[in-house]
Amino acid sequence: MFFSDFMNEYDVTIIGAGSAGLVAATIANQLGAKTALIEKNKIGGECLHTGCIPSKTFLHSANLFQEINNSRNFGLPNCQIGKPDVKKIMEHVKSVIDSIYQHERKEIFEEIISMHTGQRLFVSSSNLKVFLLLMVFL
Repeated sequence: MFFSDFMNEYDVTIIGAGSAGLVAATIANQLGAKTALIEKNKIGGECLHTGCIPSKTFLHSANLFQEINNSRNFGLPNCQIGKPDVKKIMEHVKSVIDSIYQHERKEIFEEIISMHTGQRLFVSSSNLKVFLLLMVFL
């Protein structure tokens, strides 16, 4: 297995590059701490890629659809807009994720924080190893 054993010492090591991890790592770095950030998947975490952002964007489209169909309840002319285009809604969800991800790319944070992609393993109460994720292209 390939791994980084963190022979370099860090003042702060943060596990998870979701919203909280990115903020914590940035603040630690601004306070002068030598900072490492470990993420096993994509930066942005579950919230950005599969949780909060996609679900709320999808729900926003559903709410707009509902409000337009019930426009008469708001004193507006009755509007019937047909069936939602789920493919276009999902394209919109992806565009929202992509627009946020542009500000959370690894390259942006690598300049100030030591970034590690992999699965962490604690080997003692104060040491950990990161098993690196390898990509093989055939």
